[in-house]
Amino acid sequence: MPNDGDAATIAKYSRLIHKISNRAARKARASTHGAEDFYVIGMEACLKAVACFDPVHGVAEAAWVARLVRQAVEREVVHAKARGFSGVLSAIRGQVVDPPAVVSLDDDPPAEPPLEHREAQIRWLQAKLDRLNPAERQVIQAALAGVSGTEIAAARGVSKQRVDQMKDAIVARLRRAARLTFHPV
Repeated sequence: MPNDGDAATIAKYSRLIHKISNRAARKARASTHGAEDFYVIGMEACLKAVACFDPVHGVAEAAWVARLVRQAVEREVVHAKARGFSGVLSAIRGQVVDPPAVVSLDDDPPAEPPLEHREAQIRWLQAKLDRLNPAERQVIQAALAGVSGTEIAAARGVSKQRVDQMKDAIVARLRRAARLTFHPV
């Protein structure tokens, strides 16, 4: 339960938390998180930062809060992207994951989607993967084989960040195409 001191702290650093959370939401545009989710994470980190702040170390409180909020939010961006990427990878491997349905205890368990539907999704996904350029195809195949991003980067002669960018771009394109194909607006 937040107290008055917590509310004052959040009010004091609200603009900072908003700025960091909005930037994180743009950065994680392919994930299920929004700016509000990152704002909540930022508020929690802000309260922890103020609680453990020690001026003896020569750092301003605002700088300390900004650093810890940014770290917490960016950590969540990485986890959100990883969760999104693993969902796409499981679909590529043939484990098509449908969004969870709301189930009542009175209802019978939901039926499995027909096998033809899953096979159609896998064929669609394979066709999309076949359209990737050779570098992207090599990166995604290595990731599917369980090769680490560092190893892929070393083999391709690029940085790990570039490999992560390529994987993120591939996943975002696949998600966009899937939304347009399977869930037209």
